[in-house]
Amino acid sequence: MGNVNWKEFWQTYRKTEVKNEKDLYFEVGKTVNQQPISEASFKLSIELVARDLKLNANDRLLELCCGNGLMSLPLAALVSEVYAVDFAEHLTENARRFRQAPNITYICADAVSYMTDLAASKRYVPSKILLGDALGYFEPESLGDILRSAIRLTDNRFIFLATGIPSDELKGSFYNTPERVKRYEKNQRREDNTNDGLGRWWQTYELKRLARDCGLRLVVKKQPPDLSTFRVDAIFSSDS
Repeated sequence: MGNVNWKEFWQTYRKTEVKNEKDLYFEVGKTVNQQPISEASFKLSIELVARDLKLNANDRLLELCCGNGLMSLPLAALVSEVYAVDFAEHLTENARRFRQAPNITYICADAVSYMTDLAASKRYVPSKILLGDALGYFEPESLGDILRSAIRLTDNRFIFLATGIPSDELKGSFYNTPERVKRYEKNQRREDNTNDGLGRWWQTYELKRLARDCGLRLVVKKQPPDLSTFRVDAIFSSDS
């Protein structure tokens, strides 16, 4: 997976002219059989983020890898302020066009570099941090850098939620036919393997090791079947 340039991937992935909300779902892959996920599934995903981050009206949320702001807008209604970051310029442009609100600031930047910069400047100090459905496009070292920056930025007072993590232990429910297994095996021989665009399959021990090394608590949960049978969510929290 280290040979995949994910920034280049997202600069071209499903890049299309966005004319309506349906196109926003398609653009960031929130689809089933090329159609937007159901309204009920989308609502459930927002409810789970709000629950696991314990969002309240006083929170300042930092949303990393926000894409086109699909989730940013409903989350902004639950908190005081949102800084939403993504490295794909066309996605942040569409976020500003279609998913804007007075308390949202959209920023085009790389998540790891932006977190390092924020930790140094502290110009925006969040209470909660979301990495939504994007950890598959990071290596463990990068997640470690983000978590350590979060600790410095918030003086070790934060909750960090990574949703939609492709789980290595559950990948059999995705590659669940002989044809899919064959494709998986073929993918593994590619230097630029994207795992059908899903990104990296994470193992639970990798998440636990990062939590331990950073001195954080960790809870890993399977996603409800209505959302996915092969993804998990991880909640990292500080002791403060």
